[in-house]
Amino acid sequence: MTDPAKKTETVVITGASAGIGRATAELFGKRGANVVLLARGVDGLREAAKAVEDAGGTALEISTDVADFQAVDAAAAMAETSFGPIDIWVNAAFTSVFAPFWEIKPDEFRRVTEVSYLGFVHGTMAALARMRPRNQGTIVQVGSALGYRAIPLQSAYCGAKHAINGFTESIRTELMHDHSQVKITIVQMPAVNTPQFNWVLSRLPRRPQPVPPIYEPEVAAEGVVFAADHPDRKEHWVGASTVGTIMAQKFAAPLLDQYLARTGFNSQQTDEREPANRPHNLWQPVDQPPGSDQGAHGRFDGKSKSSSVQLTITERVEEAGATVRNAFDKLLGAGRDNLLGGGRPRQPKPQPKSSQETWSEATSQQGDQDALPAGHDTTPPAHDTTPSAHGAAPSAETVPSSTEATPPSAEPTLPESPTPSEIRMSETGADLHQPQDTGLPDPFEGAPPLSGMDVPPPADTAAVVPTEDTPWWRGPETPPQAESTMSPGVGTLSPDEGAQMADEEVMAPTETDAPPTETDQPHS
Repeated sequence: MTDPAKKTETVVITGASAGIGRATAELFGKRGANVVLLARGVDGLREAAKAVEDAGGTALEISTDVADFQAVDAAAAMAETSFGPIDIWVNAAFTSVFAPFWEIKPDEFRRVTEVSYLGFVHGTMAALARMRPRNQGTIVQVGSALGYRAIPLQSAYCGAKHAINGFTESIRTELMHDHSQVKITIVQMPAVNTPQFNWVLSRLPRRPQPVPPIYEPEVAAEGVVFAADHPDRKEHWVGASTVGTIMAQKFAAPLLDQYLARTGFNSQQTDEREPANRPHNLWQPVDQPPGSDQGAHGRFDGKSKSSSVQLTITERVEEAGATVRNAFDKLLGAGRDNLLGGGRPRQPKPQPKSSQETWSEATSQQGDQDALPAGHDTTPPAHDTTPSAHGAAPSAETVPSSTEATPPSAEPTLPESPTPSEIRMSETGADLHQPQDTGLPDPFEGAPPLSGMDVPPPADTAAVVPTEDTPWWRGPETPPQAESTMSPGVGTLSPDEGAQMADEEVMAPTETDAPPTETDQPHS
């Protein structure tokens, strides 16, 4: 029963006067759809429209040759004028020639290609021209297992079905690239009991037949309608024989060549002789005067299957998968809403801290060393102008900082100004207040302790220590060496003496304008 709240579908079906197209039209009619029937045969279209309306749908039949694009496009326009936007377009029209390739005439091969391949192209063009601007709609191509595995005596038909696969795959990727909501899918069919074996042109000595196992057209129609309801899937397979054929082609194609070469001719012919001058539909439809309606079924009802276990299982699995996907999409949507604040109140965005309150979470220290708490004197300490062992004032990197981490809530304190000896210690890495084990003999061992700058440094060191008579701007004349080789108490300054000397040099430098004399040079 049709849901009154649901929009009535508008479905266009090519090849709708017989076979799979006719059975599909009747099935959509049971859903109460508006079904537009395109085919050439007038009698077949009229009976197909009656079957759709008897099933509960609304029908519009339009006599159309799908090989003519202008005719197909005009039919699409008429369909939308009558029922509104097209929701589903099904391409199912085809014709064929049963004969070895070298017995098919060029114009016959061209005609098969124009109907069975270009007819799909034309239908798809007309549908996309209307669906893409609305960003909505579904196209279903009725394919065949012979689009994967070709067989003898049907070169034109197999070529068309292979072309449909490639053409459809290309369009699908183009729609995906554009993020279009228009969907296109294909249904690969098994052998089906349709009237084609009664009206397709044949040059075989015996009457043609589908290669068993054979399925009724209603099974194929069920696959088409299911594909229209699940168009996100790239393609759908109907029948266990379709699955077996496609898989065998993937893994054992050369073996299939040999098998079909031995069996492919006889398996497509019955034991009955083909009547001479039998009518065919290559150029003119058979289901019109002086012919008659052929219906959906062929002459193999007694050999055909009315159901497919494979199709039933596939449908159940696909439906379960769709349910899971929908539930997962809802969970993702709910999670996305929560992250964006749709499911819970948004937390206020924290304001950025000022430069005086910016702390590193890893060290609990101020992140900006130049930003000091308010109230502190930012005047550079006196040691900034004190010469280092290299003859230059120490940079900010050489000033040792506090080793204790200050929590954000505590008032940070500034480190005490280092003494010159501490500065030299930080530069050389040696602790001048502790004896250094150099492994060398001490030349001043046993000498009375001396202090100040009256005693020259040991001969094995090149460090030059300025005296009180040396101007502060004058640096050492030789590169400094590590002071770790000095003996304790010799050539070093105590913290108090170094600080006093630094203060005297800064406050009252002497003889800054006079060139140094020989007596001013440090002892060597």
